[in-house]
Amino acid sequence: MRLRSKGPITPVNRGRVLLANLPPGSYHSEDDHENDSDSSSSVLALDEPPEHLRRSSNRDAPIPVDSDNDNAGGDGEQDLLNVETPDQRRDGGIMEENYRKRLLEDLNDSEEEEEEDADYIPHGRAKRLRPDRFADVQGSLSPLTFPRPSSPFSEAGSSVPDDFPAAVVVTAVGPSAPQYATVTAESFLADILEVLPDLDPAWALQVATAELSTGARNVVSRTVDMALDMEAGYPKIKEVSKVKGKDKEKRSDEGYLGLVYRKDRRLGAIYLSKALATLEDVFPLIPVPHIRATLFSLSCLYAPTYFRLVEHGQTIPRPYAELKRPRPVGKGKGKAARELVTLSSQSSAAGKDDKGSTEFDREKAFVEKTVAERRAENDRKIAKRVAQEEAAENGTGIECGCCFDQVLFEDTYQCAEGHLFCQICTTTHAETKLGEQQTVSY
Repeated sequence: MRLRSKGPITPVNRGRVLLANLPPGSYHSEDDHENDSDSSSSVLALDEPPEHLRRSSNRDAPIPVDSDNDNAGGDGEQDLLNVETPDQRRDGGIMEENYRKRLLEDLNDSEEEEEEDADYIPHGRAKRLRPDRFADVQGSLSPLTFPRPSSPFSEAGSSVPDDFPAAVVVTAVGPSAPQYATVTAESFLADILEVLPDLDPAWALQVATAELSTGARNVVSRTVDMALDMEAGYPKIKEVSKVKGKDKEKRSDEGYLGLVYRKDRRLGAIYLSKALATLEDVFPLIPVPHIRATLFSLSCLYAPTYFRLVEHGQTIPRPYAELKRPRPVGKGKGKAARELVTLSSQSSAAGKDDKGSTEFDREKAFVEKTVAERRAENDRKIAKRVAQEEAAENGTGIECGCCFDQVLFEDTYQCAEGHLFCQICTTTHAETKLGEQQTVSY
């Protein structure tokens, strides 16, 4: 800090100025009375200050004084003494810090007042609008004018397809825009069947799923066009009466081979006892534990167990250890007969009619009929193969016009030109023509 003196310079100030302009060190002037003979006085530099100057010496902290302003007005001595003390500097810093705190508090109070405003939304924080705020709004802020959300069809050029079903749109309550649920092929099936009522729903659903996976817009129109463009005609739904008749016929022929056909009647103690006894007699080389395990694994039903044991007997290696000697026939029946007498007496005493016994007799007759038919069919195949081999050896067969093989006359087919063909070549030719959508003629 540079001090400037104002007003007249006193002897005290003059001495201070002289000491400030000299090099650092202690100085002492000679006595005027001792040097009266000399016309000029000299200044001597001392190594140490004298005793009367040691306490007021400024050797360690000299005060710089600007000697250019010696003629300035004012009280110079008082201005030199007006130096800021450490206490004053500390008080000034405290005042400045308090002023800063007051400014920050004022800023925080103003921000809190702004946040209390209902229409104020802080930056970076989403504020959800209530539906009742739009009760009387008419204009650009109306929920009906909000932009529609993006959908899976945005990339195709339009946010909503032309044939997009209205049932898929889910309208939300409030200002939020309508949202779209997951679009599936079933949502288009009703519109497709409205155009083509006799179209097969399974085929239509398959085509709609494929079109939807490719991102097509007009799923309904594309499916209908694809069905109408088929040369052989689009697949139609089957008639209910014919389907029921076929299912009924199939059920009557192969019903007992299933596990659910007349299951409510194929049960009871007598049914189970008869089934075990009959299976033990029909398969005398199969151990009884294996027969019972197979029967229990097939819901204790006789027909499925019978044909499963036949398959086990034809499997190599067999899933059981075959008995060295066959089981005596009638052993199972005698044991079952005794059990039947006991069970029948108990049922009669209880006043109950066991329907399982009658149902087992029907199921057993079905098994015997099926076994006889399969055996006869197998015998016909064997006899036919033997006859073909003999005709080929003797040369009495008919040569096929396609494969030139020797076949029996009853197994040939004649075309319009009189050529004979075997059954295999004729079937292959018919399948090829049908695949090429051509007419087959003989």
